[in-house]
Amino acid sequence: MKKANKTFLFLNLVLVLLILLVYDVFHFFPTTYEEARLWLGEKALAADFLMIKVKEPNLGSTVEFFIFKKDNIWFVSRKDEEIPRIYFADPEKIQSLLNGFAAIRKFGKPAKELSDSEFRKDGKPFRLILKKENKEIVDLELGDCFETKSECLIRHSNTKHAYLVPTDFTSRIGEGEFDFFLTIKPFAFLSIGNLESFVYKRKDQMVLSFLKKNNVWVSDHPISKQKLSNSKIDNLLLRVVSLSGLFAATESSLLQFKLKDTNTGESLSLIWQESGSKKEYSLTDMGSLNATGRVLRFAPNGQYVIMPFYVWDYWQNFDIRQLEE
Repeated sequence: MKKANKTFLFLNLVLVLLILLVYDVFHFFPTTYEEARLWLGEKALAADFLMIKVKEPNLGSTVEFFIFKKDNIWFVSRKDEEIPRIYFADPEKIQSLLNGFAAIRKFGKPAKELSDSEFRKDGKPFRLILKKENKEIVDLELGDCFETKSECLIRHSNTKHAYLVPTDFTSRIGEGEFDFFLTIKPFAFLSIGNLESFVYKRKDQMVLSFLKKNNVWVSDHPISKQKLSNSKIDNLLLRVVSLSGLFAATESSLLQFKLKDTNTGESLSLIWQESGSKKEYSLTDMGSLNATGRVLRFAPNGQYVIMPFYVWDYWQNFDIRQLEE
């Protein structure tokens, strides 16, 4: 009787295994891309360092730049600069790239063994490395994109096995252009609660200034020590930290454009305090770019934001009396 029970149990187990295999309940053998398991998933979202290598076929050289997070702020730098600089990066574009990696699935059915020339026929070869706390998450190469760039080939570096994924990585890395990852919102990382002063100058002359004393905002210029409305100040500072440009550039990139010497000599600076130390961040008008907008230098990092005229001109007619209680 015991032997018969064991045989019956064994047959049931075999039957269950056959059902699992036939119906593939756990998608061990996916037949569609949607059924396949995520390639990276949450690991990609946890990355705090990205290395992007772009090979320039015409120049025979490789451009490398690094994107990394420090104190919850994203920065970007490039390897080939004579004087290495660290620039503020665009967190939204970086998040979009990481989201793209998190969503891809390793679907083996369309995967093919491709030579380098088959994998990347057009454009620049890209290589991306993701890390978390100096530990490598993945090292990938991007190949050609098809169907108006809605599908791209991707593979592990130094392998030939390529996968077709429905993610436009080419646009998410800005065609490999370094400036693409520069922030267009220079003050976005600043929290209003940690701001201590605001200064607006025109041709080095003070036009508007207010500062925080004992958690109370007071006017410093043109009206001295006038108490201001905290709520109105917060609304104004929210406008400042939300300033957004059309695009960003490094100093070397601006050389290809002809700037009009129409700068107003205006500058806007903020003092930010955190962990006991104070730092000053400022935007200074350097001229205009045809009819596009004003070219503003963002210090202390030496990067540039091209701002619409109407956004920057707002300060010319601002009256500090609007901020009074």
